Amino acid sequence: MYRVLLVDDKILIREKIAQKIAIMSHGKAASTAIDREIGFRKGLGKEADRIQTVLYCDADYQKAYDQTVELMKREEGINLIAGLNLNAAVGVARAIRDLGLQDEVDIIGFDNDVEEIQYMEMGIMDCLIVQKPFSMGYFGICKACDVVNGKKVEPMIYVETETITIDNIYTKENEKLLFTF
Repeated sequence: MYRVLLVDDKILIREKIAQKIAIMSHGKAASTAIDREIGFRKGLGKEADRIQTVLYCDADYQKAYDQTVELMKREEGINLIAGLNLNAAVGVARAIRDLGLQDEVDIIGFDNDVEEIQYMEMGIMDCLIVQKPFSMGYFGICKACDVVNGKKVEPMIYVETETITIDNIYTKENEKLLFTF
């Protein structure tokens, strides 16, 4: 099975650059959706012109599913879909599974839950971009304490994410990140 490869900050699919790309975003006005789309486009670099469409599911699994089914019927050749949050990614994965297109369409998802992990194990989802909630909480509290104590803080704090693929999903570090129970 082919997988998403990240090489020199370019997303390579099936060992070649994706020909037609779609984005399933969770909202037009949500800052996380806007920033993730900007980051995704920046990560694609010159290949960003391969993006055929951006769809908005309003963070609704069923809407993401329905829009993906319609997209695949009307737009020939889409071979990469990025779901920019959990709901968008899962809706896309469900549709691609039900359409039987898992060998033709690669899926990049954001966030993580058990269903996304199952889709990775089944070869339906190829890559997850996962936040580190412990770090977000820790740095958030540290900065909040600084503000309360009158210290000046930077308006943005960078917190790393992890790129999860079937090849690294069960490393000790990633298991702790994905399976928080």
